[in-house]
Order: sequence, then C-alpha cells, then structure tokens
Amino acid sequence: MFIDADRPRYERAAVRWHGRLCTEQALSLEEAQLVLAALHALPAAGAAALVQVCETRGLREVADVIDAWLHTRAAP
Repeated sequence: MFIDADRPRYERAAVRWHGRLCTEQALSLEEAQLVLAALHALPAAGAAALVQVCETRGLREVADVIDAWLHTRAAP
C-alpha cells in the first residue's frame, strides 16, 4: 500500500494537503486537529473522519474520492 510503502512521501503530501485544506476552507483549530489526526490514522478510522469533515464543508467530491479509495482497499 502506498502509505506504508512510501511513508516519507505520504507524510509530505499529507502535510501539504492539510495546509491547503485549512487555508482554503478556513478550518477551525478543532477541525484542523481532527483532519491531521485522521491523516495520521489512515487508512482505518482516519478515512471516515476525513469523509465527515469534507461532507460538513461541502466537499462532496473529495469525500467521494476518499470513499472510493477506501472501498478499493477493502476489495479482495
């Protein structure tokens, strides 16, 4: 899996994405902390938390991508 196979690259991308999401969506401190914790907890519980934040912020397309990614991981 990408996250485990290339952890340093994933972490750099996650931090960039987190910063962009915080800036573009004007996340509260609580939401920013939740998103960062969710990115750290991927793929398990983290994906559900990210989907929830994205849906709350009206980012349905992003939530759909996360859902699709999570379902492909669950497929045998």
